[in-house]
Amino acid sequence: MTQLFKGAVMVFIGGCSYGILSTFVKLAYAAHFRLADVTGGQFLFGAICFWIVAAFSALMRRRPTRTDTRHTANVSTGAIGKLLAVGFLGGSTGILYYFSLRYLSAPTGILILFQFTWMGVFTEAIISRRVPKASRMTSALVILCGTVVATGVITHRVHDISWTGVGLAFLAAIAQSLFMTLSGTVALNINPWTRSAIMVTGSFVLALIVFNHAFFGVTFWLCFVRYGWILGLFGSFLPVILFTTGFPATGPGLGSILAASELPAAIIMSSIFLNESIGGVQWVGVILILAGIIIPGLLVQRRARTIN
Repeated sequence: MTQLFKGAVMVFIGGCSYGILSTFVKLAYAAHFRLADVTGGQFLFGAICFWIVAAFSALMRRRPTRTDTRHTANVSTGAIGKLLAVGFLGGSTGILYYFSLRYLSAPTGILILFQFTWMGVFTEAIISRRVPKASRMTSALVILCGTVVATGVITHRVHDISWTGVGLAFLAAIAQSLFMTLSGTVALNINPWTRSAIMVTGSFVLALIVFNHAFFGVTFWLCFVRYGWILGLFGSFLPVILFTTGFPATGPGLGSILAASELPAAIIMSSIFLNESIGGVQWVGVILILAGIIIPGLLVQRRARTIN
């Protein structure tokens, strides 16, 4: 089994892991759990997992026989503050997206959230002060058109859409695009497990601030036992490990294609467990969105092969 194949499987599973979250959130809502319960439980479990791994990683780095000195820099107060702020963005994504699922079906919610893919193009352009490439602008336009088709905006289903939910999911997409852009630029000299632990802790701190009263009741811990650990495992911990391990083997081109498995996974899961299916016209929109993500990835792969 080649490293490329192993990496591809990891990235694909990581994308699918994100895709199942909306289904479990909707199941938690059906069981009368609250937004505070699902978001707080996810971030708490994710933070616990990452701090355990970070502590183990720190112990390994202190072994006298270890010669690898990468990512051994001390964590400054400024770096912690920046990582917590980035974690706030990740927490905002979860809170806004899960809140939108109070109003939207799981397929519609994930379709709106996936706007972070084209928003990231403009976020990166603003930060880097560079005009996006024509191919990326075209990709953004295709994704946007696919979303219009998939959400039913151009059909009679527009009257059935909750615009409150659309607005919340759109804000979640903005937060996600900022999180993905900034998380790859802050405190890169710090051990990646410690970085992830601090960022997820930032997400949990945000949940504490927003829902401070909810973490002292029985309901929260009942949700944590039933759904919180699942959301934390598949939403905060496992995908990060899989992407961190898989993307170096696949490269950004193939990796972005495989990570798009989140979208069909979310739709298929909601269809099976929630009976929230979408029609033929909406699937056309989904295909357009996937094309907008996959085609740039294929171009990156082709350029890499040409260079090699």
